[in-house]
Amino acid sequence: MTGLSRGTPDQPDSKKNNRSQSNESSQAMGQKVNPVGYRTGVMCDWKSRWFASKKEFPSLLVEDQKIRNFIKTKYRFAGIPKVEVERTRDEVKVVLYTARPGIVIGRKGQEIERLQDELQQLTGRRINIKIEEISRPEIEAQLVAEDIAEQLSKRSSFRRTMKRALENTMENGAKGIKIQLAGRLGGAEMARREKQIAGSIPLSTLRAKIDYGFTEAKTAQGHIGVQVWINQGMYFEDEESGHGLMPKRVKHRKSQRGRIKGNATRGNRVVFGDFGLQTTEAGWISAQTIEAGRIAAQQYLREEGRLYIRVFPDKSVSSIPLETRMGKGKGEPDYWAASVKPGTVLFEIGGTTEEAADLLPSFGRTKCPWQHGYCTVERFSQTASPPAADGSSEQRLADRAETVIQNDTSMTTADRQTKP
Repeated sequence: MTGLSRGTPDQPDSKKNNRSQSNESSQAMGQKVNPVGYRTGVMCDWKSRWFASKKEFPSLLVEDQKIRNFIKTKYRFAGIPKVEVERTRDEVKVVLYTARPGIVIGRKGQEIERLQDELQQLTGRRINIKIEEISRPEIEAQLVAEDIAEQLSKRSSFRRTMKRALENTMENGAKGIKIQLAGRLGGAEMARREKQIAGSIPLSTLRAKIDYGFTEAKTAQGHIGVQVWINQGMYFEDEESGHGLMPKRVKHRKSQRGRIKGNATRGNRVVFGDFGLQTTEAGWISAQTIEAGRIAAQQYLREEGRLYIRVFPDKSVSSIPLETRMGKGKGEPDYWAASVKPGTVLFEIGGTTEEAADLLPSFGRTKCPWQHGYCTVERFSQTASPPAADGSSEQRLADRAETVIQNDTSMTTADRQTKP
């Protein structure tokens, strides 16, 4: 009996221990962290930059929040995603990041002077306001969230609104975006969550520049929460690494693979320099390969000659991210490439000697992803008129243009009509 009496009270204790262990394990996983706060102090700076004593800290913190709320309430349609505050002993510096600086500044600066007076009355301190314009508001998470909330308040379809926001953000250069809505969507009786993702959102990668925005849409059925995460790239990303070599704007971001047939009929002659690097195989040259070739050629040539790049990566190559189920449709563009045919001139050099140009094939084999022996050196004299006496490429181009003009003026009207 003693054994039974001892065993009975131990059972609830063991259940309590199991529950406490399960609670601790559940608290350690799946916790949502604000991406901006997660990177503050590590990759990005604070939005309030000042130092105060322990006694003054709470009042100054509340004062910063009053300044931000006042500005956001007064200029709701000015597109202000963030307001930074810097304090010195004498004054308070307020930095406004806005997509529409004209609304904040006003005609002849009258609006900004009025705002400065109102903030001084609100805080009782001297205020200095600085306006910073946002060049690409389409990839600012707070502005995208406010735009979605405004459309939902106008009784717009939430699925159509989310899809339009995803496409617009990705077309303007974002690496990825995630949108999540929570509430009585579409006027439903039961509140629920809807989420859409495009591209990649590496929330745990500190080097990833993830922007986060939150707002609430006030509808007749209640408030709808809008959360937006946007991947703007990487911090300290080198623009010369080849990612910047891409079209500024294209009609279709995703293109078909296509086929490369035949030899090159355009771009197969040396035009600007004395020697050219010509392909003997067909394929794609990525933007990183072109940039690596440019850097290596400039280091090799130094100041002795000039380098001309004859190809440009205008074709998008898409890839599906990891952990994505198979299905119909293409992934987001991973990199940009130039489609070349046999005979296409990739690089040209001018103002250098023939001995230096003989090293072009070996230079091409080390920097381009094809097999050895795909490059040939093409002489200028083989494809164009004889060079001038001084050997300058500018004089040769001028002579060629003058010859074309003379041939064109010598043609009669009948010849122009019969010429295809």
